[in-house]
Amino acid sequence: MITKEDFVAWRQSPVTQAVMDAVEKQIFDRASMLAASAGVDSLSDRFRVGEITAYRAIYGTEWDDVSPVEESTDA
Repeated sequence: MITKEDFVAWRQSPVTQAVMDAVEKQIFDRASMLAASAGVDSLSDRFRVGEITAYRAIYGTEWDDVSPVEESTDA
C-alpha cells in the first residue's frame, strides 16, 4: 500500500523533481503557444487547452488525490 510517507518521498525525489520541472515547462510552453495563436483555429485552441489541463493535473497531484494502492501479491 502507498503511504503518505511514500508519496512525500516520491515528491521529494530528484527524479520526480526533474519530471515536475519538465511538466512545468510544458505548461508554460503550451500556454505561450495558445496565447500566440488563439482564435486562428478553434480545434487547435481546444487541443492546447486540453494539453495544459492534463499537464496541470499531473503537476498538481497531491496526497489527497491518490487512492490507496495495494501491492500485488501475484507471483
